[in-house]
Amino acid sequence: MPPSDLHQDLGWLLETGDGADVKFKVDDKLFFAHKGVVAARSSVFRAELFGPMKGVSVKDVVEIHDMEPEVFMAMLKFMYTDLVPIMRVGEEIAMAQHLLVAADMYDLKRLKLICENKLCSRLTKKTALTTLVLAEQHGCHGLKKACFAFLSSLGSLKAAMGCDGYDHLRSSCPSLHDELVSKLDGSKGNKNANGHCCPHRRQRSSTVRPAIIAGYHVLKIECYSYAKQLGVGEDIKSATFNVGDQRWYLRCYPGGYNNDSANSISIFLSLDDHQQPLPKGEVKATFVFSLHHYAGEPVPVFTNTIKSHTFSTENRCWGIDKFIPRAALERSYIDGDSFRIRCDIKVLKEFIMEDTTVAQPQLPAAAQPELHKHLGQLLAMRVGGDVTFSVAGEVITAHRCVLAVRSSVFMAELFGPMKEKASGCIITIDDMEARVFRAMLHFIYTDMMPEMEEGDKMTMSQHLLVAADRYDLQRLKVMCENTMCSRIDTGTVANTLILAEQHCCIALKEACYKFLKAPGRFREVMASDGFDHLMCTYPFLFMEVLDKIAP
Repeated sequence: MPPSDLHQDLGWLLETGDGADVKFKVDDKLFFAHKGVVAARSSVFRAELFGPMKGVSVKDVVEIHDMEPEVFMAMLKFMYTDLVPIMRVGEEIAMAQHLLVAADMYDLKRLKLICENKLCSRLTKKTALTTLVLAEQHGCHGLKKACFAFLSSLGSLKAAMGCDGYDHLRSSCPSLHDELVSKLDGSKGNKNANGHCCPHRRQRSSTVRPAIIAGYHVLKIECYSYAKQLGVGEDIKSATFNVGDQRWYLRCYPGGYNNDSANSISIFLSLDDHQQPLPKGEVKATFVFSLHHYAGEPVPVFTNTIKSHTFSTENRCWGIDKFIPRAALERSYIDGDSFRIRCDIKVLKEFIMEDTTVAQPQLPAAAQPELHKHLGQLLAMRVGGDVTFSVAGEVITAHRCVLAVRSSVFMAELFGPMKEKASGCIITIDDMEARVFRAMLHFIYTDMMPEMEEGDKMTMSQHLLVAADRYDLQRLKVMCENTMCSRIDTGTVANTLILAEQHCCIALKEACYKFLKAPGRFREVMASDGFDHLMCTYPFLFMEVLDKIAP
């Protein structure tokens, strides 16, 4: 499954400024942004841009006071990507403090917690008291507790008074100063037999686990047109690579490992033949072979896991003889006369014990990323919608910038040469049900498929696959393929095969062929109405099916 790229898409939107409809001025620097995105992420911006006090037009500039441009830019990047930008060495604490203030000002709870975590882990005599004041001013209870714990660990009030910022604490926050004095005075009762203050207590624990050494190697086969001429049993070896104190290499057989696999690519993992004898006579490992397409992502249907295998001097090689049919590889996965196979390997070694001592109190836990959740709420609330669609008689509102950055088709329609036709009017979507369009919008905004009833998943996935192909939503297309692959049955396989052919879904076609190869399965399918439609409408596909399932 391709990883979520929602944060990358929105990060690119911020960087390019395409479709920006609001300007922010910080000092003398202008920042271009998108009302819908900042409103989705911040209730403060939502009220300012779309609430009762709104009045900021496209040409207006929103002025931001009491904030440095670098801090505002970092906050914007977080709002668009849910990631905190990398901070320059030596400036992490100052930037985290400034960002915490900004996060509190604009109601960015997750950013605030991330900053709390960073400040908690960087407490020193130079930062503890200023951080304590900051925690008090902005309601950071976990950070405040961590500051008290650190100051208590110094052993005395006098030691705490020697920290930087003590005079500022006493003058600006007298009540907090009194609270600190009370806590440190109270620690005097916690003394050892010699009358000295005991340091901050820590819980101690240990964990026993197997040592696992992981690594991977990517084998790129170039000049495939030449390599495929190799005969059965002729291999191409990769360079050696080290994982778990062992040297390994990959062996690829473009012509198949043996006669039984002559129509497939075979791939094996092997210990280096020239390596010294194994220390304990054997090596246990788990490994995964995955075909990678031109975009660099693994192809799910051609990803195979070897859960565990013991390599030894007598058994140095193990793998998969029918890794991918050569025809499937040549139809869809050859890029520039080359293809790539990745091997991820984990070598299991002896059990080890770790000291997992945890300091108390625990740091505040940062919340899970919320970008998808906030954009989903933006879609549901229709706040700031600036484009309207008519789908099967139903009117649906959305946001141009989100649609455009997620779909190259929407980008061309809403911001390309044809944008005038889409401006200020309702865009009619033909040949699609309203519920399918809404489900596609849900994915565009959240990078997730909507909740569906189990009995509706196959049908909805079929419709969504068509929509994903139409609007160039590659991740949604793969998700639909995976859902359909796991739900193929005698009643759906024929129509699924047709759909896979129409929309170039190679993995889905292979799953259909695999289903049809089961003993007695083809006879059952031939009795279905869908198979009659397949034979009449797609005779070439029917012949391909016969070729695939032939013994």
